[in-house]
Parts: sequence; structure tokens; C-alpha cells
Amino acid sequence: MHLTRILPGITLLLVANLFGCTATKSTLDPYSRPYSSENMMQELELKGCSPKPINKSPRLLFGTRPLYPVGENLVGRTGSAILRFEVSTEGVVKPIGAEAENKWFADHAIIAMRDWKASPAERNGTPVPVVCRLLFDYLRS
Repeated sequence: MHLTRILPGITLLLVANLFGCTATKSTLDPYSRPYSSENMMQELELKGCSPKPINKSPRLLFGTRPLYPVGENLVGRTGSAILRFEVSTEGVVKPIGAEAENKWFADHAIIAMRDWKASPAERNGTPVPVVCRLLFDYLRS
């Protein structure tokens, strides 16, 4: 069979998959796994956001928990990461960065933020953008 006969079919399949993926809502988490309740974070109020004053703190409504890096778990390392992120007036969460002694802990925390959704902070009934910090501990169970 000639390669020229195979390529058009492959190209068509790739284009169809590309459009199919963009037209539907993903059911996969940032690590390309199906969402499961054990990976989901509880809804929580995000305190310690700035600038102040705000009358209503933003709330994390949806998001996956950062995964424990496999290599770090195998060698028994524990640690933490402090995430810095912006919550926009529409509730979109945008990572700014992570502080951690261990690069793997920081990277995994930022990856987890890819699907987070929040309610915006409010000042006098008007949504305002804020920058928040959140601590994640990586502890072996």
C-alpha cells in the first residue's frame, strides 16, 4: 500500500479529532485523567487576598488538588508550595507563580490550577480582581 493513499485518511482523522476536541467540554483534569472525587478540592473561601478592603472574599468553586510528584513520593520527600494567583472579576483563576523549596512541588501546584474556577471578590457589590495566596502541603500518608 502506498503512503500517498494512507496520508489523506490520517489527515482527515486528525482534523476531525481537532475540531471534535475543541467543540466539547473536557471531562479530563489537567493531568489528562477523568475527574474523580478524590482529586477534587472542597469549595473554600480564599482569605488573605489583596488589595484590601473587600467586602466579599472570592470562593474557590471548582478545582483539582495538586498531585504529589511521584519521584518525590518514592524518595520520601515532603514539603509545601505557596501558590500566588489572580482571581479576575469573572472568577477566572490565573496562576502568577509558586514558591517552594522543591521545584516539583511548585510545578505540580501550578499545573493543578489549570481548571480552577472561583467566584470573584467584591467591594461594595462590584466584582474586583484580587491576588491570593494558598498553601499546599505535600505529606506522605
